[in-house]
Amino acid sequence: MDTLITVMLCIEVMVLGGIVTYVNYRKLDELESYFSENEVVQRNKRFWPGKMPYDKMMRMALLGSLFMIPRSYIRDGEMTEEEFNSVPSHLKRWVLWPDYLGIQWLVCAGLWYFLKP
Repeated sequence: MDTLITVMLCIEVMVLGGIVTYVNYRKLDELESYFSENEVVQRNKRFWPGKMPYDKMMRMALLGSLFMIPRSYIRDGEMTEEEFNSVPSHLKRWVLWPDYLGIQWLVCAGLWYFLKP
């Protein structure tokens, strides 16, 4: 049973890595275009300007947090409701689902590690 769970967790990491890589290279520029006037996104883009995977990952992490808890960012004035609503829902899903899968993977891996006999 431990081998099965280990294999499933490894497969999920590979699938998640593929999805994240696809989103970082195919959807990031389109997502950032909706925030061309947003100072937080533009500052993050200036700080991580490169085409390296780590730069793209850090820029996508900010967008993920903007979409994960939008009310907090809107309340703090770091994003407007119009900016949030201007992003199509299919692009929001591309940002959120890798985050949700990563959280699910961490919970499953933690449970497996701490609850295994």
